[in-house]
Amino acid sequence: KLHNTHRMKYVTLDYLQFSTDNGAYYYYHTEQDMNYQDTMLAVKAHVDQLGLPFRSWLMDSWFYYKGSDAGVKEWKGRPDVFPDGLSQIRRQINWLIMAHNRYWSTENVYAKQNGGDFDFIMEEHGALPVDDAFWDFFFDQAKQWGLDVYEQDWLNVQTQSMNWTLQTVHGAKDWLLQMGNAAKRHGLAIQYCMSWPRHVLQSLQIDAVTQARASDDVLPDNGCSISLGVTSMLSHALGVTPHKDSFWSTPLPPPNNPYNHYEHGSKLESIIATYSTGPVAPSDKKESLNVPLIMKSCTQDGTLLKPDLPAVRTDAT
Repeated sequence: KLHNTHRMKYVTLDYLQFSTDNGAYYYYHTEQDMNYQDTMLAVKAHVDQLGLPFRSWLMDSWFYYKGSDAGVKEWKGRPDVFPDGLSQIRRQINWLIMAHNRYWSTENVYAKQNGGDFDFIMEEHGALPVDDAFWDFFFDQAKQWGLDVYEQDWLNVQTQSMNWTLQTVHGAKDWLLQMGNAAKRHGLAIQYCMSWPRHVLQSLQIDAVTQARASDDVLPDNGCSISLGVTSMLSHALGVTPHKDSFWSTPLPPPNNPYNHYEHGSKLESIIATYSTGPVAPSDKKESLNVPLIMKSCTQDGTLLKPDLPAVRTDAT
């Protein structure tokens, strides 16, 4: 009430999502002898055959350019990943796209210090845009190829790596407000990830922030989902939908498993995801998707069957 917060309504919260983030089978891992474009088209064809009604997908950090410091250098699809471009894959798959971004590289192409057009704070261990015009340019480009939800990940690393965000009162606030206001102007929702309580609290002034990852990265069999019992309390109280992260829907290890473990708790992961009120995002190899279990979370058209409130720890615990 104090900030007159009105969260944007966004449909990716209501439908089944396919994930390729850390912990997913297709995280920096494609089908054998395929690029990501062909891999995702194969996934789409397979799930259509299975009758799995995915309506959106999370495209993680494997698609864009990074600098020598592993930060984002240029946020656009690489031709070795999507030879036909992001617009074409968006049209072909016809799923809503949530796309990942991380902290900014000191080598990013947008900063005036590197020959770009926009004002950035540039420090030894990080860079940060401080120009409203940058975010309008950035989201305009993203809308042209078909972005629906922007995931700002690595919020903790971006914040803790720079004096600008740690030693000024306004630095981090201005960064998040500029990002959020521009997203709203372009009709885009935002998901926060690896956020601290200060980031989620700041979102009370940012209507475009509709959701936040309420768990650490959930890899097969690492049990991180249990944290939602506490973190969902804060998210929900602030009007931000908590997201559990992805999960494998089957306990069977797939061929060419990129991880050393497989998911023993698929049913529990599915329940936690469904009761989180956030995105439900299986991330198996396409042949390993457990159709009966996944369909317990949604209707035939992919609409999620979720409670009015997220499941949280009880007072007694």
